[in-house]
Amino acid sequence: MKFFDDKSKNTKWWNRNYFFIGTIIIVLLNIVLFSILGSNWAPNPQSQISYSVLNFDNIWLSFLNCFEHSNWQHCLLNMLCFVVVGTYIERKKGTTNLVCIVLLFAIIGKSMSVANSLGGAHGFSGINYALYAFVIVDYIFYIFKKDKDKSNIIYGAIVIGLIYFAMCYNGGTTGFGFNWYPYDLINNMGHYTGFVAGLIITSLINIVKLQTIKEAKK
Repeated sequence: MKFFDDKSKNTKWWNRNYFFIGTIIIVLLNIVLFSILGSNWAPNPQSQISYSVLNFDNIWLSFLNCFEHSNWQHCLLNMLCFVVVGTYIERKKGTTNLVCIVLLFAIIGKSMSVANSLGGAHGFSGINYALYAFVIVDYIFYIFKKDKDKSNIIYGAIVIGLIYFAMCYNGGTTGFGFNWYPYDLINNMGHYTGFVAGLIITSLINIVKLQTIKEAKK
């Protein structure tokens, strides 16, 4: 069905959209963990993670921190933002690929956070910002393709517009503020670390994909 799957992709099992079940599972996982364990079950990045020390313990602790939220407002806001980008990615890349992308960003993005001296492991929003970068880069590569679908271009532009507005809000734990520039991106270490990780990883994926297609045509 066109609504569930981008018609321009092949629909082998790994890149089919199984009725957005990947997005639903990740949202439910976060809500269930928060409702049962609360906000203090995962490591506190400021006290338990040794920044600038890239080892298994630090990566594992920061990975667990991906699924922690400060309160219900923070949890639901993170999940609302995730639904916007998660459904977009799941439609274009498939359920299995969405789950793999989220896990990849949770590991690599958080590894980049703990590798620096400033520290930037701050809950699920780091993954959201990596996914924002994924959508933006993927959209840029898509609009330069020869065979484009107009509905994909319009849908992608709407999602990027929503991403921009999400970046303009600040706060999210107890209140909200709004600026006409991406305040929430450039003023939060966890956010811009995740975003940079998403830019690098997604660019590499698309470059390798393009190179593979070129080699196949020779």
